[in-house]
Amino acid sequence: MTPSKLKTLIAVSLFLSICSFSSAQRFPHPGGSATSRVPSGAATFTVFATDLRFPRGLKFGPDSRLYVAESGLGGEDTTVGLCDQDPNFGPFLSGPTSRVTSFDLQGHRTVAVDNIPSSVDIFGETFGAADVAFLRNTLYILTNGSGCSQGVAYATNGIFRVNANGSLTQITDLSAWTHNNPVANPPCCDYAAEGEWWTLNLNRGAFYTNNANTGDFLRVDPDGNTKRVFDMSATEGHNVPTAVAQNGNLYLANLGLFPITPGSSSLYKILPNQTFMKMFDGLTAAISMVFLDGKLYVLETSTAADFPLPGSGKIVRVSDSGELTDVLTGLSFPTAITAGPDGALYVSEFGYGDDPTAGRILQVRLK
Repeated sequence: MTPSKLKTLIAVSLFLSICSFSSAQRFPHPGGSATSRVPSGAATFTVFATDLRFPRGLKFGPDSRLYVAESGLGGEDTTVGLCDQDPNFGPFLSGPTSRVTSFDLQGHRTVAVDNIPSSVDIFGETFGAADVAFLRNTLYILTNGSGCSQGVAYATNGIFRVNANGSLTQITDLSAWTHNNPVANPPCCDYAAEGEWWTLNLNRGAFYTNNANTGDFLRVDPDGNTKRVFDMSATEGHNVPTAVAQNGNLYLANLGLFPITPGSSSLYKILPNQTFMKMFDGLTAAISMVFLDGKLYVLETSTAADFPLPGSGKIVRVSDSGELTDVLTGLSFPTAITAGPDGALYVSEFGYGDDPTAGRILQVRLK
């Protein structure tokens, strides 16, 4: 069975593996509420790049090129008989079809790193390269498509340094961390044994990454020393933190559970003492966010009630008081947003779904 023959459940399945359909408990605490949206035609867009394999995280490098993590197409290899398979989403099929692609500002592409393990679950959702970050001039890649329970016997999830000769060095094993460091309140029904490691950010010389499935938030030093910053599940339950941005401090937003309840996602500020504070509610299915010129832009992957709906994704600008302004509407299955050196926003679209040929990047110009 090839990935092209696998169909997603209810058209999409990205979040079936990181969001529970059960009545998973949440533990809200007092916080303000975001005010009503302000309709606005605040941006225009052009298609910057096409033919991407389910694009996920993306960032500009010091060379002013845009680096895009493509989760890939899975493959035909399995680990059946080698280890326990995921009871809800396995057995996974895997292959070296994930990659990181870079683009100059004119959209000319180069494959920066190829043949990264990619795995696909029984619903057709793929996992592989999840995000990228740069420490000085060196590229680092976060993966979430490896590990024996995801059909990959020869590699585990982690953060990888791309060496000058193109080889990869794993600086931390996040599959092992997931196995050995359980969170306080793991999700009851869709626990991913290898971890749904979702974002990679550099702050004050260290990497920060988050397991969206469990709410684990880690600091990883360049030498690989890994420690937990906080366990979000201990107070928030299973709320699926997916979006991280920085503007001096780090900020975090959560996707929430499915079926989608509009306005149920929250924005948090990560404090210097390595705790977090809820700022306000009112976002919907927040999947990524970025600061540009001191203003916060949040990518909502779908704003319709129920399940992700093509054309219902949005970019919203969030004021300090929690007012949401629609910047660009009509997006289909977007997964990540970043800011470019040209002052534009860049969004990966069709980052999940049932069409492996639709992945693309939009260049969004603010008016």
